[in-house]
Amino acid sequence: TLYERANHLIRRSRAADAIPIIERALSIAQAVSSRYQELRLQLLQSTAARNLGQHARARELAENAVDAAIREKMDNLATSGMITLGNALRVAGDYESAEKSFRRALDFAQRAKVPRYEALASISLGALFEQKNQPEEARRFIEAAEPFYRQAGYRREFVQAMAILGGVLQQMGELDQGIQTLREVLPIAVKLRDV
Repeated sequence: TLYERANHLIRRSRAADAIPIIERALSIAQAVSSRYQELRLQLLQSTAARNLGQHARARELAENAVDAAIREKMDNLATSGMITLGNALRVAGDYESAEKSFRRALDFAQRAKVPRYEALASISLGALFEQKNQPEEARRFIEAAEPFYRQAGYRREFVQAMAILGGVLQQMGELDQGIQTLREVLPIAVKLRDV
């Protein structure tokens, strides 16, 4: 419950409010020896630190959680952590390291056959390549992720993928298709109050 409350606050741009909740949840996870929950909370703590501009802390928390998850054979958690780490690196401007982390996550997800994480790693790579003004690469990864989000009903992630794709199409000079893409997703974004 504490994890979900903190995650909700972070998604609402209230990372500072999430920190004490994460710390409380961490103390409970440690008290009951729930290593999995402890590592999940460290990754959430990394996201909060990233959103607060604490780039070095975000990176350190994510790296430590990923290393521990790999050591303890928690592959899905390690994959999720690699994406969290990649996002921390991307926001800090370390695009090369971010790309390596996202590609490593994609490889883990493909080998484990976990479509959700495969789509998440793909959308993360797409966003990175859009940011680096490499629209062809970005489009390839976004178009790989979009069908999963559309079919699985992940509306927020679907909106994110389509918004990135709209920007990528604009970069590529495909304005009509970009407008059509954004028009398709606008009603969904409005319903999510994500405009």
